[in-house]
Amino acid sequence: MNDAPTPTVLPEATGPRAEPPGRPAGAGLWRRFRRRPLAVGGLAVFGALLLVSFAGPAVWPYDPQELAASGSGGPSWQHPFGTDELGHDWLALVLRGSRRSIQIALTIALVSMVVGTLWGAIAGLHRGRIDAVMMRVTDLALMLPLLVVGAVLAGDGGGSWWLLGLILGGLLSPVVARVVRAQVLSLREREFVLAARAQGASRTRIIVRHLLPNVAGTVIVAGTLAVAAGVLAETSLSYLGFGVRPPDTSLGLLISDSAVAATTRPWLFYSPGAFILLIALSVNFVGDGLRDALDPRRTTRVRGRDEEGTTAPRTAPGSPEGGEPPAGAVLTVTGLSVRLISDEGVVHAVRGVDWSVAAGEAVAIVGESGSGKSATALAVMGLLPRSARVGGSVRLRDRELLGAGDRELSSVRGKRVSLIPQDPQMALNPAFTVGDQIAEVIRAHNDVSRREARAAAVDLLRTVGIGSPEERARQYPHELSGGMRQRVVIAVAMANDPDVIIADEPTTALDVTVQEQVLEALRLARAATGAALVLITHDLGVAAGAADRVLVMYAGRVVESGPTEEVFTAPRMPYTAGLIGSLPRVDRSPGGRPLTPIGGAPPSLVRPPRGCAFAPRCPLAQDACRTAEPPLGAVGPGRAVACLRSGEAAAAGSALFPATTVDGAAAGAEREADRVVLEVRELTKTFTGRGGVLSRRGRHMVYAVRGVSFELRQGETLAIAGESGCGKSTLARVILGLEPATGGSVLTGGDATGRRAGGAGGPRTDLQIVFQDPFASLDPRMPVRESVAEPLRILRRHDARGRARVEELLRLVGLDPADGGRYPHEFSGGQRQRIAIARALAPEPSVLILDEPTSALDASVQAGVLNLLRRLQRETGVSYLFISHDLAVIRHVADRVAVMYLGRVVESAPAQRLFETPLHPYTRALVSAARPPDPRAQRARPRVLLEGEAPSAMAPPRGCPFRSRCPRHAGLSRTEQRLCAESAPPPAEREEHHVVACHYPGSPGAA
Repeated sequence: MNDAPTPTVLPEATGPRAEPPGRPAGAGLWRRFRRRPLAVGGLAVFGALLLVSFAGPAVWPYDPQELAASGSGGPSWQHPFGTDELGHDWLALVLRGSRRSIQIALTIALVSMVVGTLWGAIAGLHRGRIDAVMMRVTDLALMLPLLVVGAVLAGDGGGSWWLLGLILGGLLSPVVARVVRAQVLSLREREFVLAARAQGASRTRIIVRHLLPNVAGTVIVAGTLAVAAGVLAETSLSYLGFGVRPPDTSLGLLISDSAVAATTRPWLFYSPGAFILLIALSVNFVGDGLRDALDPRRTTRVRGRDEEGTTAPRTAPGSPEGGEPPAGAVLTVTGLSVRLISDEGVVHAVRGVDWSVAAGEAVAIVGESGSGKSATALAVMGLLPRSARVGGSVRLRDRELLGAGDRELSSVRGKRVSLIPQDPQMALNPAFTVGDQIAEVIRAHNDVSRREARAAAVDLLRTVGIGSPEERARQYPHELSGGMRQRVVIAVAMANDPDVIIADEPTTALDVTVQEQVLEALRLARAATGAALVLITHDLGVAAGAADRVLVMYAGRVVESGPTEEVFTAPRMPYTAGLIGSLPRVDRSPGGRPLTPIGGAPPSLVRPPRGCAFAPRCPLAQDACRTAEPPLGAVGPGRAVACLRSGEAAAAGSALFPATTVDGAAAGAEREADRVVLEVRELTKTFTGRGGVLSRRGRHMVYAVRGVSFELRQGETLAIAGESGCGKSTLARVILGLEPATGGSVLTGGDATGRRAGGAGGPRTDLQIVFQDPFASLDPRMPVRESVAEPLRILRRHDARGRARVEELLRLVGLDPADGGRYPHEFSGGQRQRIAIARALAPEPSVLILDEPTSALDASVQAGVLNLLRRLQRETGVSYLFISHDLAVIRHVADRVAVMYLGRVVESAPAQRLFETPLHPYTRALVSAARPPDPRAQRARPRVLLEGEAPSAMAPPRGCPFRSRCPRHAGLSRTEQRLCAESAPPPAEREEHHVVACHYPGSPGAA
């Protein structure tokens, strides 16, 4: 990275603190428990049962063995539960029996939870043959009939209650083991567990510190269910004569003794049954409460009337976006409001939104997460939860949709208005072929035969650019790539020539080359149907290139709208200007300039502010902005903005959010520019898989990483770029030792004494990692101070200096050490990523591996994290191995770039040279597919659209792996094509430090 000044990072706003710093963990647990009325009631009932069962016999005046003078009798003041046929006080017997039954129940719960948890945790953590053997034993145990085995084992125990509890607990432990094993299998791949492994934590520490706390709630619930099952089993065994035996007694034995009198003296039969019911219910209520209380993320659902909030000012009726609706508007939204019920209260997700879209027009709705974009789309489609409260008007031409019944909406959905959901994997039914699913949508709204619908489905697949559509129509969703699945969903949306297509984040999580294919399919869909397009996206580059008009949403409102080019080149709302300015540009060299993030975070929509929602973050805010929310008003032909100072915002332009810099030169770490801190030599990773009994695929190999070599120097940033599945993340895991290498080596420290990839585990300080998802990379049940201190504890450095180091790290990443006692869910996404960075820096590594560290963050938050990484590198001298598919981010942060394709590095060069003169055709396609947030720049860029899909890593092609998609391959001679087909191109240095693996690379001047 270039040594450049960075802006001061403003703290991000967070939600209310659940527990003040310094409060003991037990106090927080009790606070969360007592908020659950059923749990508190269950605890009170169970406590009362314990009290009367264990203390009652000492206080109650009658001994269970004492005979009443009156003999057998019914309930009375003297004997509330009556007496049995021999004259024993029945209440005294029930109290004695309940004490024994509670002892048995608690023994069952303890044994089943301890044995089942350990068995399931060990099986889930080890996997492989150990897991297979342990689970087969578990399956055999579950097949055994509980009562029969219990009777056989307890038959010779002489009626011992503790032996009976041990037997029943052991027989019920396989149920707990199965549940725990499933939880552990999921948790072991979570990023906070992988981070602990990368820090060198032992298996025992991982189980005790990370796995068991996160399965505790499930174990407790399973244990309480085992209590109920065990009590019923003990009752049955005692009834059959194999459980507790006289002179001892239990509730089950009392039921057995009174069964003959169930009709003549029912109080004798039903009173012990009532005690059993109370024990089972109270223990289950307490277990549910403990499960919720042990999870600091759970809060109490707010019940009652709506939270009072402000109503956003409306534009004049009939004038969406502050002006006249476009001629021929097919969809008009007026005064739309959406309120959603959440755990925190009523969320005002959409507040008085007005917009319209004309036939054939493309309108993009952009904004950060939580701005109300998707809620608006779902409200238009009538797909919000039943608990949502929706107001305003949604008109499809002259037809009002808001308030229509489900039957009426069903005739509109898919026919006149279609939705392209964000996740095609979830939108497509895995049990049916994609051709059948498209045909089903066609037949739902048209009177056509199955054959005709099937033929139309094939034509639609061809229209959206899917090759071999007849073959693809017969395939299931899981057999298609992510880009193909998204194009199938587009085909479904255009199947009935709709008037409006609503695309909800259609390019999210897709590679840039696949994004190009999907956007091209959307363009073809619009051309084929003449439909209007409502494009909902957080990607400003996508909006800049695909939309005619743009609506910018913030805190549930439209705050700016207008023609795309005008909004992007001359924003009038400070939020829009800040959003555009916070983005790195793939078409411009960063030149050492820091990004300009928007300070703070969006407000909570549970209690929306009364003034302008953006005022706390706005550099132009004044008192008037904080007292009344500005309406969306016209500021020119087709332009509207909700800002009192839009003129000043337009005049300030990019200088609105200046980069306030700090001089870090004095604090900069000494570094040796030529010192190699990480060397990777011919690294290879091959996975071996085996097909199941019913699988058509037998033993197969996945060639994930193939002969990768590079060096990383101190204070340098090397970026690894490429599409999903190219081997980037696998490379990182092998370097860290999370996966054993098949071949090659990884050396740290610049000499042969460095650690080899996949070597023995143990505490390590040389390499650390920051994962992609800030929500999954931190243990949700561990306070952030403990998460940051975890590497120091593993290294046995958590003494007074270690604790001071934790506070220093929290300050270093821009957080208050006083908040160290809070849990991850109480922080924003950007703050969580800062915590993950602090944890990774704790052991003072020489190399930090950053695996897509900003891909899950909003644009302004991403800018703050990238600036933080720049400052930390300058101050500490740490080297970064930066893995990302976002080329704009890579250009901003990287000193050098290596591009991977199908497990190989196909091009590497200094960052500026690679972006300005890419030589490999794959790199050229990647660079051309990256969309800057500027319509004019997008029109001027060269466009390379890759056809087809990347080959499978299970069967990499012979020769050049890229030739099947290479735009240059068709123009080669037969001799040249034969060379590409038969010989894999070796890496060759075409220019100084510019290495390309291509037989016929482009000329240096080709862009």
